Amino acid sequence: MKIRPLVFALLAIPSAVLFACGGGEEAPFAPPVTDSPAASQTSPPVTTPVPSPTIESSETPGRTTCAEIRGTQYRNSTERAFYLAGCVDRTNCNQIEGTQYRSLVEQSWYLANCLGSESPGPAGPAISSTVVTSDADPQPASCRAADVASSAARFSVGKTVTICGVVSGASYQGSVNGRPTFINFDLPFPNQTFTALIWGDRRGNFSPPPEQQFSAGKCVRVTGLVESYQGNPEIIVTSPSQISLC
Repeated sequence: MKIRPLVFALLAIPSAVLFACGGGEEAPFAPPVTDSPAASQTSPPVTTPVPSPTIESSETPGRTTCAEIRGTQYRNSTERAFYLAGCVDRTNCNQIEGTQYRSLVEQSWYLANCLGSESPGPAGPAISSTVVTSDADPQPASCRAADVASSAARFSVGKTVTICGVVSGASYQGSVNGRPTFINFDLPFPNQTFTALIWGDRRGNFSPPPEQQFSAGKCVRVTGLVESYQGNPEIIVTSPSQISLC
């Protein structure tokens, strides 16, 4: 009969299709998909929280005087940077040498710890202004950029320069030989850092008298040859043109 070959032909078709699709073999094992290093790079980075600085507001205008900021909360990061850079007392001789004292505390530390050394450092003394007004907040220096600070006058012995600083005391010694007028700087005698000396025969060139013009607390500039007397730097002033208020 012709029916049996036709049945066998129909049964052979599904078997051929199954064999062609791999149905006759066991499919290989595929591991489950997990996070890989490449995939984790697209994940948000894990950051460590950083403590916020003590800043009130970044929009509040910053103050630029030490007295206003001292003891208060910083208003912004600029104000904080200004205060740390310009208001905190320093305890390093090279940093203070030839600069403006930030407070009387800083001045006292410098005079006690730095003036006994032969040199402030390899670079020598800085040449700028030194003015001390109060321990609350130093005022802008009235000295000129090329002036030598009175605290650094000892490094200019033998040179003709302009010394600038704050007078600690001025006195006329009329009963002493030569009738000198002493104008001391930074600290009272005998701890002064520099002295302007006016002999009695030149005293008449000054009106009013020099100890009145250049009294304690005033910023004074003195130009002349720096000499050393018993280890203390001084300039002998012979003309009013050599000495003036800042």
